[in-house]
Amino acid sequence: MVATDRVPGRLHELDSLRGIAAATVLLNHLSNTFGDNVLLQTWGHSAVLLFFLLSGFVLYLSFDSAPNYGRFIVRRVFRLYPAYLAAVLVSFALANALSGWPMPSLSEWFREFWAHPFGLGTLLRQASMVGVFDINALDPPVWSLVHEMRISLVFPLLVLFVRRYPLWLSLVTAFAVGLGGFVIGHGYQVSASWLVTPTYLMPFAIGTLLARHRAALASWLTRQSRLMKWALLGWGLAAYSAAASGYLQVLWVFGDWAVVAGASLFIMLAISSPQASAVLSLRPVRFLGRISYSFYLWHMVVLLTVFRLLSGIVPIWALVMLTFAAAIGISTASYYLLEEPFMRLGRRLARPRAAERAATAMS
Repeated sequence: MVATDRVPGRLHELDSLRGIAAATVLLNHLSNTFGDNVLLQTWGHSAVLLFFLLSGFVLYLSFDSAPNYGRFIVRRVFRLYPAYLAAVLVSFALANALSGWPMPSLSEWFREFWAHPFGLGTLLRQASMVGVFDINALDPPVWSLVHEMRISLVFPLLVLFVRRYPLWLSLVTAFAVGLGGFVIGHGYQVSASWLVTPTYLMPFAIGTLLARHRAALASWLTRQSRLMKWALLGWGLAAYSAAASGYLQVLWVFGDWAVVAGASLFIMLAISSPQASAVLSLRPVRFLGRISYSFYLWHMVVLLTVFRLLSGIVPIWALVMLTFAAAIGISTASYYLLEEPFMRLGRRLARPRAAERAATAMS
C-alpha cells in the first residue's frame, strides 16, 4: 500500500481511488480465505500497482514544492514508519498468541499465516522496513511497503531524471528498469527481495510522469466526448484486470504493464472528469481514502484475528461484516492517533530553519 503526505492543493479524488483499491485488497484476501477467485486475486495485485502509481504522482507534487532531499526523507519516514511499526508489533503479539489454532474449514492459503510462533529475529527483520523477510509472517501485506520505502530513498533522483530528459527516454528507461527487475527477480514478484524492487520502480516512474504532464493529459481528456470517456473507462477496467496473466509466470511483467496503463487512465479520469470526481467526492469514499494507508496495514491483522477466534462459531456473513467493521474502526484510530500526529511532527522537523529561510530570502 502506498501512503503520501498531504500537500497543499492535494487532489482528494486520488485519496478516494486509494481507498477503493485498499477495499479490493481486503475483498481479495477474504475470497482467498475460502478459496480462489481469479478476478479478485487479479484486482488485489492490480491495487498494489495502483498504489505505486498514486505514490509517484503525489510525491512528485510534494517534492516539487520542497526539493530538499533530507527534508523529503524525514517526511517520508514519519509518514510511513510509525503506523507500520505499530501494525508489525501488534501482529507479532497476535501471531504468537493465536498460532497453531486448528482451521480445518478455511483454505490452505489462510492456514499458511500465523501457523507457528515467531521469534525476535522475525520481528526485527520485518520492523526494519527495508530488509528481507518472509512475507507470510506477521502482517503479510507490508511486503509492498518495503519497496515503497526503498524507492522513496531514491525518488528524488527519479524526479531529477524525468525533469532533465525527454518523455520518450523516461518511458523507455522506466520499462527497461521494470523488465530488468523482473528478469533478475523472476519468481519473487510478491516478496520483500531486493531483486524485486526495480520492478516496482516502473509504476512509480509512470506516476511521476503522469504528474509532470497532468495538465496536458487532463486537457486532452476533457476535450473527449462522453462516449469516448466511457470507452476509455471500459478499456481501463479491462487492462486493470490483466494481472491475471501473472498466473503465467513468463507473462507477469506484461500483465503488470497493462495494469499500469489501465490504472493511469483511472488517475487521469479521476482528476479531469466531473462525473468521476463527483463519485470520488462522496463523503464515505473520501473517508475510506483518508484512512486507506492504515486500512491496508491493519486489514489482514484483523482478518486473521477474527477468523481464528470466531470461525465455526459465528456465521460466515457475520465474520465478513465484522472484519470490515473492525478494520475500519482500527484504521480510523490508527489514522488519528498515529498517522496524523507523526505527519505533523515530520513536517515540523523538516521545516527549513530560520537561518535557511533568511539566506533564501536574501539570495
